[in-house]
Amino acid sequence: MAFSIRIKPDYYERLRVGKNASPDMIKKGFHKVALKYHPDKAARTDLRTVTANETVFKSCQEAYEVLINPKKRRRYDQWLTEAYMHKYLELKGFAGLTTTTIQDVRKLLRDEGFIEYMEDVGLPVTGVLLTLGGNNFTFTESEGSDTTRADKSIKSHQKNQSSSLKKWLIFWSIVALVVYLILPQGKPPTYYDILGIPVNATTSEIKQAYRVKRQEHHPDKTSSEKAAKEAHLMMLELAEAHEVLSSERRCNYDFIHVHRNSEQRRDCHNMFLQQERNRQREDREARDTNRQEENAHRRRESQKLDDALRELRNQYLGETGIEVVHRHMETVVALSASAAVSIRSGVVERMVRLGEAYHWICSKDPVMRIASFVASRFVGFDLCALA
Repeated sequence: MAFSIRIKPDYYERLRVGKNASPDMIKKGFHKVALKYHPDKAARTDLRTVTANETVFKSCQEAYEVLINPKKRRRYDQWLTEAYMHKYLELKGFAGLTTTTIQDVRKLLRDEGFIEYMEDVGLPVTGVLLTLGGNNFTFTESEGSDTTRADKSIKSHQKNQSSSLKKWLIFWSIVALVVYLILPQGKPPTYYDILGIPVNATTSEIKQAYRVKRQEHHPDKTSSEKAAKEAHLMMLELAEAHEVLSSERRCNYDFIHVHRNSEQRRDCHNMFLQQERNRQREDREARDTNRQEENAHRRRESQKLDDALRELRNQYLGETGIEVVHRHMETVVALSASAAVSIRSGVVERMVRLGEAYHWICSKDPVMRIASFVASRFVGFDLCALA
């Protein structure tokens, strides 16, 4: 149709469901709309949004209560259908029942496509009792204009053509898949092809080939940005190939891409396991050797230190060793005594000068004398006495 009719309140539109929706669809639509417009979803500081959400939420509750109840929904659908009919007649220029009979109105609605329009809306009117101006009438299933029958015939023909086209598409897709599976396809390069080595290459040969390929495809040797990107991708493939072929993952890779032999895969796993055990044994032996060398080095250093101490003891603690020790002790005591006297005399001299400068404090301030007396208990002399 070239026009659209909107009736308010449209409970189906509020719940975002069709007019022919089932009860489960109505429940799902209500839950979705309720979650979206629940007042608790909006921030409490935004009062306008909270008020709007409450209004929408209440209208959705009202729509749900009507549509989920079969009796209420039947009455609402009857009212909605008649509202569509009145609006349809207004759009077609029909003002009301004056001199026109109800049969003419019924014929007008049928010829103008009202039956088909209501089917598109989702509220079929065939067999439904309608009321207009106090008069009741219905539309039977046999009614319909020639144009409507022609439209249905065209739609049926188009549907058949579409079904035939889908069948042909499915047929040719199957043919293409079969051809793709039958024809030989080029295998992607393996990690051995990327490194340029045979499938029975040793670990040392893999490492050597990896070094050579890295130098050959290094991005620094390129002259353009495109070549640099390609070289970078090649470096990533080389690193992945080296990582797989140099580890135990090579066993599973060879099983999938090379031989498909379970025994060879088992032997490969055993070989890598034995190599790991040998490496661990070599590491233990190296640690033991290093530990023994460190112990021997410590023993040699300890022996050197013992020899040096023995030589010093023989040099300074011979026959005159005790006299040497006494002489050194007397020298240390003498130097300590002279240093102590010098320090004390200097401190006393400074305190005397301080007492001479501030002697009037001791004579006039009894608090200062008491503080000086208390301080003398710690420093050994009275500042006021020096004054």
